[in-house]
Amino acid sequence: MLRFNGNLQPIGNKAGILCGVLRLLGANYKFPICEKDGRKISSKDNIYSESVKRTILQSIGRYWKEMRNMLYHTYYDLEKTIEQNIKGCASGIIADHWG
Repeated sequence: MLRFNGNLQPIGNKAGILCGVLRLLGANYKFPICEKDGRKISSKDNIYSESVKRTILQSIGRYWKEMRNMLYHTYYDLEKTIEQNIKGCASGIIADHWG
């Protein structure tokens, strides 16, 4: 969950992830360098609508997979029953998502 301060600025560890994604988006796509203000770039809407959406979804998928693997290897025990594994799952995980 991304948290915000009173000025609606992202804060905490998740803010670093967001900043990293935004940094990648700004650096990986070719925008005109002659513009002094990113809001004046007319081609960005077309680029963002396709490329950015794909990049964000790929990043989310990759982070989900990494987190899933970490949780599985940390908390799931193949020698236990599903019910036992659900009781020992990480806090904040809904039982339906674990079993």
